[in-house]
Amino acid sequence: MKYKLFSNCFPVKGAAKSIVVDIQRNDYKNIPNSLYNILVENPVLDFDMLNSKYGDENIVDEYKSFLLENEMIFECPENELDNFPPISTSFFKPYVLTNAIIEISKLIEHKIKEIKESFDEFGIQDCFLMFYEDDKALLSKIMEEFSDSRLISVQILYPFRNKVNFKSIKTKYQRITKLIFFNSPYEKTLEGLPSIVHTKRNISSFKHCGQIRNYFVANIDSFLESLNHNSCLHKKISIDRYGNIKNCPAMSESYGNIQNIPLNEGYMKEGFRKYWNLTKDEIEVCKDCEFRYICTDCRAFTERTHFNKNNIDKSKPLKCGYDPYKSQWEDWSINPLKKKAIEYYGLKEIER
Repeated sequence: MKYKLFSNCFPVKGAAKSIVVDIQRNDYKNIPNSLYNILVENPVLDFDMLNSKYGDENIVDEYKSFLLENEMIFECPENELDNFPPISTSFFKPYVLTNAIIEISKLIEHKIKEIKESFDEFGIQDCFLMFYEDDKALLSKIMEEFSDSRLISVQILYPFRNKVNFKSIKTKYQRITKLIFFNSPYEKTLEGLPSIVHTKRNISSFKHCGQIRNYFVANIDSFLESLNHNSCLHKKISIDRYGNIKNCPAMSESYGNIQNIPLNEGYMKEGFRKYWNLTKDEIEVCKDCEFRYICTDCRAFTERTHFNKNNIDKSKPLKCGYDPYKSQWEDWSINPLKKKAIEYYGLKEIER
């Protein structure tokens, strides 16, 4: 009997090991590079033939058991092989922009209606609101304005307050999918409310963003977008606390200010989309990492080691401590090779 790999399972090769990403289950499994080679070189898996080819029946049987146990392969009669074509790896969303970040301040309060209208014109579906100060009146005003918007998801970062009624906020504003309370006395996710998170981190600026940890997203949208585009900045727009229009609030480049120009004018400026199609396959070190398509990226804070002729920064994200050549994680902030970049960005005093 012959077998096929389920089309929702994608092998991804790294320098030291590989993974199989299951975009249907939003999961992945570690595999050796030898199994990766078998999977990509054999669209049809004939394990009897593989035993003869590799001359190591035990290891081939182990691979077969692993793949069956994790439901990555299925039996397929030879006359039905063509009935299971691969999933297209193209990516398309019919929106000008899909996601946004706003650093909330009094400076932009009178622009909320205009921002909401621009978001609807762009087709933005996901928005992250950053509150560095306690201002429940402004939070309510923004959410009321967004109540008839095209937004599907709103995530909020907010300073911890004991008397905030978490459940009422979530119930009243159905678009809120995640509440993150920083400067909390504890680290936890509230039981029964996975969308409410507490962290002890004292966040005062967007310099805390960009950390790459072993938390990965493997759903079909994020995986295919990462294959084709930048996993952080593609179709993203941001407004920092001063009203500057940016790719990300932590980046230095600005494309105008909402006090002077509309968002769609800033979006059209030269250079705004320069990082949209920079995939992990083009970024140093990341291109050799098995997690590259399920990991996010950061162009705001990089190791600043590789720039192309167009001054596109292709360096590894600064706040990533993973070494794909050793398959090891380490504390990025104490790596002596990152010292100059840490000093350049003024991150020495930032909690990591």
